[in-house]
Amino acid sequence: MPAHLVVHEPDLAILIAAGYRGLTERLDEAIRSAGIEMRPAWGYVLRALAAESLPLGRLAELLDVTKQAAQQTIDDMVAAGLVVRQPDPVDGRRKLLELTGKGRRVRRIADGVSAELEQELGPLAGGLRAGLLALIRQHGDEAHVLARRSRAVW
Repeated sequence: MPAHLVVHEPDLAILIAAGYRGLTERLDEAIRSAGIEMRPAWGYVLRALAAESLPLGRLAELLDVTKQAAQQTIDDMVAAGLVVRQPDPVDGRRKLLELTGKGRRVRRIADGVSAELEQELGPLAGGLRAGLLALIRQHGDEAHVLARRSRAVW
């Protein structure tokens, strides 16, 4: 192998993926400790609905999935008591998806885990935050991040 291809440190993509994995495992543990069972993919829905009530089609668009996939996820989350369908006050034929109290509780737990992690990282958190924001601005979903949601990573 040519010397210029020898890698002694993990590449950035692996570091980001491993960090994400560690965060999701920590979030999952905190939510399970609160007595709430949840699928990892539901976190994307909770984030989107925490920002605003949405019709199913718009949620599917934000998550970058089909309406059918979003519908199945929402059906499961309604059954789990995390999401509720409410009539749209502007168009009564349409339903808006909203978080229940339980769904908002999960969001508060997740926000708490994120704050704890940032505190644990101390001064490193600022540099990490700045680096990730720069990456997102160049190649990512800045509008989603600024709206406090993210598209699913499938």
